[in-house]
Amino acid sequence: MPDCIVIGGGAVGLSCAVYLQEAGLAVTVIEPGDPGAQTSWGNCGLIEPSHADPQTQPAALLTALTTAWRRDAPLRIPFPANARRASWLARFAAHCTTRHRNHARAARFALLVHSRNAVESLFAGDDNGSAYVRRGMLTLYRSRKGFETHRRVHDHLAGPWLGYGTFEGDDLESLDFPVTPGVAAAILTDCDGHLDPVRLGPTLADRFEAAGGTLVRTRALGIVREAGRASGVSTDAGTYRARSVVLAAGPWSDALARSAGIRLPIEPAKGLSITWRKPLPAHRHPIYFYDRKVVLTPWADGYRLGSMLEFAGFDESIPEHRLRPLLEAPGEYLEEPPSESLESGERWVGFRPMTYDELPIIGPSTVVPGLFLACGHGQLGISMSAGSGRLIADAITGAAPTIDPSPYLPARFGV
Repeated sequence: MPDCIVIGGGAVGLSCAVYLQEAGLAVTVIEPGDPGAQTSWGNCGLIEPSHADPQTQPAALLTALTTAWRRDAPLRIPFPANARRASWLARFAAHCTTRHRNHARAARFALLVHSRNAVESLFAGDDNGSAYVRRGMLTLYRSRKGFETHRRVHDHLAGPWLGYGTFEGDDLESLDFPVTPGVAAAILTDCDGHLDPVRLGPTLADRFEAAGGTLVRTRALGIVREAGRASGVSTDAGTYRARSVVLAAGPWSDALARSAGIRLPIEPAKGLSITWRKPLPAHRHPIYFYDRKVVLTPWADGYRLGSMLEFAGFDESIPEHRLRPLLEAPGEYLEEPPSESLESGERWVGFRPMTYDELPIIGPSTVVPGLFLACGHGQLGISMSAGSGRLIADAITGAAPTIDPSPYLPARFGV
């Protein structure tokens, strides 16, 4: 019997498995498909401490309310919502305060830096693997107001872990590529990295199995409890036993948690991306088109455009009116935008596991002994994955954590 079973073979689940294994535990991962092929696959692959600012803030709430009717809005909340989603959205709205924004921003930044450092240690000297590089991130602004707002956030976080440079007026001509006249300013951070999420899952899985870990390709059906304690996982292939269970199933975590008698405040938010396997030699940095809320991530063999959040449950449709803004955004900022068409790209739809306080759920359940949670990472699953894995390993082994785990503990939700 292994020491631990991890439910979920995405970036977070595999990170938990790798760090538990490094701590000397025997670990089994249960994943129905290929490692990292679900939610993690379509991520833009950013490791971004600079983007610690949560969406739970007054401005985001106002934007959502004023653009809810637009089919192409970056953040869309279709109405009417079912009772569960309406309740979740009401709690999200209640957290859109300056006080909570400051709390969540500090907690997210601590975990993002912790995770970035862990990623760099994990892939040190790895020339293939995840293709991780740290080159910073470039954010382009058409709105002066957006630039000033974002710069104040960076000023608040600035220090040894976040440095940045600004470009305005003639300074914009020093960028690696020409921008359109409508671009008002740019910020280049030095703390962010990026990787290829398509390669991340297989890389972590290979490392895990090479070190003696067991990867079982089957679907988890529920968490087994004996004498009130989590003691295993029921699957399509039978029941697997372990001394502890880590639930890291992304947007499907709540459904599995219910089998153990708890409910998680996780709502799936649909995200979209398009990938072209054609390199963009002029672009070394990921680019965030701030006003359109679209990200372009370049890799050695291709690039991806991603964005959009839609609270529509597990709706897997990919309407063209939601994809079109991804393709149009670069042309509003770049004099020479990528010229590929929607038809030539690989389309993806996936679900971001959102909590209404914009903080992940990491740590031991207060209701079910032996159950540990690593879920609810929203849009930052890959960015927070390595740090989350280290926190879970610390919690299970009793090691002293490197950062304060209290902001992420399940106890805040009574689970």
